[in-house]
Amino acid sequence: MRRVTQEFFIPFVTLRDTTKGYAVSLIKAGAGLVGYPAGDVRAPLVMPSAQELETLKRLIEHAERL
Repeated sequence: MRRVTQEFFIPFVTLRDTTKGYAVSLIKAGAGLVGYPAGDVRAPLVMPSAQELETLKRLIEHAERL
């Protein structure tokens, strides 16, 4: 549990807290990354940038190995 918290959850929350509305945007983006596309969020929310998507992808890949 400690590893999941430290190596996935805390980095995810840190990424989530960078932009208002990312609590929704990151879940939708993450769903798409694992094969369940959920579409984009509606304005005024924004989807993650390409760099943030790459960070999210790495977090998900790491979580799968935990």
